[in-house]
Amino acid sequence: MLFLASVAFAAPLNLYGGLSDAGSVALAPTAFADAAGVAPSLVTGVGLGGHADLTIGVGGSADWAGTPTGGGLDAVARYGLGDELVLAAHGGVDLTTGSVVIGPELHWSRSFGIVDVTANVGWRADASTGESTAALGVAPEVWLGDRVSFFVEVDPSLALTDSDVTASLLVVPGLSANLSEDGAHALCAGVQLPTDSLGDVSVGVWYSVAFDARAKPTGRQPD
Repeated sequence: MLFLASVAFAAPLNLYGGLSDAGSVALAPTAFADAAGVAPSLVTGVGLGGHADLTIGVGGSADWAGTPTGGGLDAVARYGLGDELVLAAHGGVDLTTGSVVIGPELHWSRSFGIVDVTANVGWRADASTGESTAALGVAPEVWLGDRVSFFVEVDPSLALTDSDVTASLLVVPGLSANLSEDGAHALCAGVQLPTDSLGDVSVGVWYSVAFDARAKPTGRQPD
């Protein structure tokens, strides 16, 4: 998967939105499941200030019998180029095969009244095989009030090898909800529908909790 939920936690299931605030920390337990098994992960994001943030994810996968089938690390360092555009370097390590992939991305988001639009475009190459993937993700999101939204991600991609080019398209309808008035608690769920094989349908969900790491305790202080 090219994109993961970010510290900014845009409502779409897989895409990155705007930069997070300086000093903010977000934790997001995430899980994807299909007929073959389940892939849980924990995504942690930190707002670094200076128009930058960092997201790190660690996860694994197992079949429904509980047998481990894989694991990996993922990291995204981002720098804001303005109010709406973010430049990113995205890398990952497959802990099962040892393969390393890395590449650049651009993340864009903008609000149009009750409609938000998020778009990501990126390219990643496998350092060991030379194979690469180019991907685009676009997600319009309609707010159904102050806390609940409906989105549809459209994620086309191209897998490039020395001898072949394979195109695929993933459509992801879903719902997102702010569980608290300040948006510190959020929940997102979606169904990933590949257009080439209904057998690969999967469900994804993440829950995020965010807080300001710089906030001082408000309890009674010692005399």
